[in-house]
Amino acid sequence: MDTQAPEKSFAETAMELGGKSAAEAKSIGAVDTADDQVEKLFAPKYQTTNSPSHRAVWSNDLDTATCVGKEVEADAHTARVMQESYDLCRNHRIAGTLYDENGKLRDEVLSELGRAGYWGLLVDKQYGGCGCSFVAFAKFLTKMATVEPTV
Repeated sequence: MDTQAPEKSFAETAMELGGKSAAEAKSIGAVDTADDQVEKLFAPKYQTTNSPSHRAVWSNDLDTATCVGKEVEADAHTARVMQESYDLCRNHRIAGTLYDENGKLRDEVLSELGRAGYWGLLVDKQYGGCGCSFVAFAKFLTKMATVEPTV
C-alpha cells in the first residue's frame, strides 16, 4: 500500500502561495491535475502544450510575431455593412428604442441588424455573407461595444 502523499500540482502550490486556504488550494489542485490527465488522453499534436499560445507563454522558442494579426482593412461593401450596423445601434440607443421592457435588445433591432448584413459579416461571400476577416471584425466589435456591448 502506497502511503506517500500525492505530489501537489502547480496550481495548488500557486494557490497556497497566493494565500488561499488549504482546502481551496487542494480543490483547485485537483481540477488542475484532472485537466492534465485529460490532456494526456489526446494525441500529442492536439495537446495544448503544442499550441502557439502555450509555447509563447512557456518557452522562448516561438517568434511572437506569429501571434499578432496583420492589420486588414474591410472592403467597401463590408465597411458599409459595419457602418450601417453601428449607426443603427447608435440611433436606437439615442432614441431609447434599443431595449424592450425586459432590458433585452428588441427583436426589431435584431431584425434591422440582419437586414443591414451584420449577422453575415463573418460568413464567406460564397454563402451570401461579407467574408470579413476576424481581425477587421474584432476591430469593428470594439467600436460596436461603445454603443452596445452585447451585440
